[in-house]
Amino acid sequence: MAACKPGYKPLGKTSNCTQKCPKGFIEQEEQCIKPNSYSRGVGYSWIPQDGPFSVVQSQLRCNKENPNTSCEQLYVNQFALKEQKIQLKLAQKIITQLQVNSLVVLVLKKYGKEIKLLLIKNNAQIQNNNYQIKLEI
Repeated sequence: MAACKPGYKPLGKTSNCTQKCPKGFIEQEEQCIKPNSYSRGVGYSWIPQDGPFSVVQSQLRCNKENPNTSCEQLYVNQFALKEQKIQLKLAQKIITQLQVNSLVVLVLKKYGKEIKLLLIKNNAQIQNNNYQIKLEI
């Protein structure tokens, strides 16, 4: 176990140290999550009552139920709340951040050819996921 300087804590069972989370943040392994983090919700998909080949009603439902936020089209037939930045502070430096729809991939560490990734969807870390990521280095 490492002796860490003030403001830092041991990182797992290694001899490394990582910054402690700011006051009020929730600690989850190597990340600090801000309480009451933002979520985009489940979205507003097309339903038969909307009429054929139209997403106008989906957007109207989204806007009506969320008057203080604008909606955006996610897919051909689905609207969701307009995306906001994820309120997430990592204790480690982020090497790269990729975003595809609501999935955020943070590249945290590089060990030669091995790369440590953190997957986040709707502000929650993904555990035991089925995502396949192809990295070209």
